[in-house]
Amino acid sequence: MLKTAVIYDKWLDSLGGGEVVACSMVRILLDNGYEVTLACRKIVPINIIKQKLNIDITGVKFFEVWNDEDEIQKLTTGKDMFINISFMDYSVGKAKRNIYYAHFPTPISIGPLSFFKNEIILPKLAKYLNPVEFIDPPISQSIHDNHLAYLLGSETSLSFSYLKPNSQYTLRFFVFHEPISKSSMEKVTFNLFGATIQNQSIILDHRHNVLRYQLTLIPNKSSIKLKLINKNNLNKIFLIEPNLSRLSFKLPFIGTLERLFSSKIRSGAYSNIKARIDTYDTIIVHSEFVKHWVKIYWNKDSVVIYPPVDLISDHHSIDYSKKKNIICSVGRFFTLGHGKRQDIMIETFKKMCDQGLTGWKLVLAGGLGTEPSSLIYFDRLQKMAKGYPIQFLINKPKEDIEKLYLNSKIYWHAAGFGVNQSKYPIKLEHFGITPVEAMSAGCIPIVFKGGGLPEIVSTLNLLPQQHIFTNTTQLAANTLKVINKSNIKIYQLKKLNLKKFFGHKVFLKKFLEQL
Repeated sequence: MLKTAVIYDKWLDSLGGGEVVACSMVRILLDNGYEVTLACRKIVPINIIKQKLNIDITGVKFFEVWNDEDEIQKLTTGKDMFINISFMDYSVGKAKRNIYYAHFPTPISIGPLSFFKNEIILPKLAKYLNPVEFIDPPISQSIHDNHLAYLLGSETSLSFSYLKPNSQYTLRFFVFHEPISKSSMEKVTFNLFGATIQNQSIILDHRHNVLRYQLTLIPNKSSIKLKLINKNNLNKIFLIEPNLSRLSFKLPFIGTLERLFSSKIRSGAYSNIKARIDTYDTIIVHSEFVKHWVKIYWNKDSVVIYPPVDLISDHHSIDYSKKKNIICSVGRFFTLGHGKRQDIMIETFKKMCDQGLTGWKLVLAGGLGTEPSSLIYFDRLQKMAKGYPIQFLINKPKEDIEKLYLNSKIYWHAAGFGVNQSKYPIKLEHFGITPVEAMSAGCIPIVFKGGGLPEIVSTLNLLPQQHIFTNTTQLAANTLKVINKSNIKIYQLKKLNLKKFFGHKVFLKKFLEQL
């Protein structure tokens, strides 16, 4: 009889570093005789996973779930193994053996005030504030008439979570476009999954150019999904203020409460994290840095297993003679979480150019989303870089990033720069896959002294004084030391045994030891 396993990666469709780990675990379990179910908020075709992550998970079963702990518990009860790799999701482990993969731990609130807020107030609010989460995201966000408006694509899906099944709720949302007319009702349609509609009304508001939808519904599970279908992509159609509540009317202060507390409720951070973590037999982390904070925040021991990095030297021969005078850095262009601080890299490179550096180029590559804060940040970076040999590569495929690594001589990584490391450790780089990728292509790393980055340097026995920096002056100085060496191979990076620490085989071995 096959052993059974469930891996829960809520954010599978992001296809980031965590998904490399999750899909690698899926492949290992399949190869070792497990029947594997991969639970996620949005199913990604296996061929896309193979194309983007170079991991074949043929044979896995998918289970789509939207922030629904009840469904996760039903799915995992009686299974031989449950592995939760979803960032900031603390669903209770119900399998015979439960493993939590901690990207970074959420602090456990202590003290009377924190207890009152997180264990009493927020659970009460959760009955009336049901957070919205986009599954198929809108094209962009903007402000319309002082309201947050989402530009709809051909299909836009969002979910509402932490509902009480068989209770009555009211769903309200506006659809805006100009000009509004009766035919507008045919341009936008919707489907509702996981609930029964009791009655509905659609009001045409010519004055504000909106359709006002109000649905009375009864969910049959604790999470439901609303799919909006835009049949006319020629017009810009916006979704405004999607809101679900057990109240049949909307109080004027509800919007303020939603803005203040919805992210807390959405993550389930108000609930008893300690009791939830106690249901897991093992905690796995991807760096000693995260292990340290698991101990601090949760008073739990954990096992360090470095993520499996797809080493470029496994697929390409490194020809140092073909490398160009390029400093590169790879990371998303965003300001939330552990932002990659492309701004300070641009500042430093500009100063180096102003002080006489010639013949070198800085190339910044990474993903760029549609959220306003990221777009504003990227616009600022472009303006900062104007007039200097600085290039941006946005949302490029893996092949282009590998080519960049192979052409570059130096790799910079500045995530965590300027952060109070003891107060906001979550904003530091928790490990650093891209520096390892760059090194595997023969790039010389110069990385910020924070989070998991110095750990990579020390693990490989590289000299800290040459490969890390704490300020922009040190970043420039260490870079010039490399540039001024007549032999760019001075650090003999191609002799680094990256496979020993970050390869797929060592990940396989250490992961199997936890089963």
